[in-house]
Amino acid sequence: MVQQLKILNSKETKEIRELLLQQYGYEDKMDVVFMLSEKKQRIYLFTRDLVDFDLSRLRVDSMGLYFGTLFEGKIRLTIEGTQMIGSQCTKNVLEISKREMQVWLQGEKLELSKLDTSQAAESGEYVILRHGLDYLGCGKIGGNLILNYIPKTRYISAIFDDAPDTPIGSSERSDDVPNAAEWQDAESRTE
Repeated sequence: MVQQLKILNSKETKEIRELLLQQYGYEDKMDVVFMLSEKKQRIYLFTRDLVDFDLSRLRVDSMGLYFGTLFEGKIRLTIEGTQMIGSQCTKNVLEISKREMQVWLQGEKLELSKLDTSQAAESGEYVILRHGLDYLGCGKIGGNLILNYIPKTRYISAIFDDAPDTPIGSSERSDDVPNAAEWQDAESRTE
């Protein structure tokens, strides 16, 4: 199914910028063009070079960087959206611990009571989650929880502890893993 994409005019672009300022304290003016998928209300960003491109003759599903979604008069940023503007946002940015980051990236909700609530926004507000310099996407405060909007396809199922990794190409190997000669020998016996 092909979406209808609309390049936003200056008035509509100004409304998006005002929402970013109200919600996240983001004041910078990105030198990009905003495009909106009219059905799903997704906001895409792309370079000004493509403004003169005639989209009416093409069947375009998406174009540019998926930045966020308009929902009930608010913007819910994507992971990429938070990475683009997060460092310049002054409102609704929550710092989380490494453990909370791991839980978040596995698709789980976070308990607000376990976070530093001095940074917390009101219920119903979207917040940007950050661990150090890493921006991890956007969640919505609902009661005592931060609801996770990371798509299932982007969950990280395995979290590794701080143990040192074995370098790629290392000669160290487990004795349980057969080498190539052992595999060939096993295959020849089964034939």
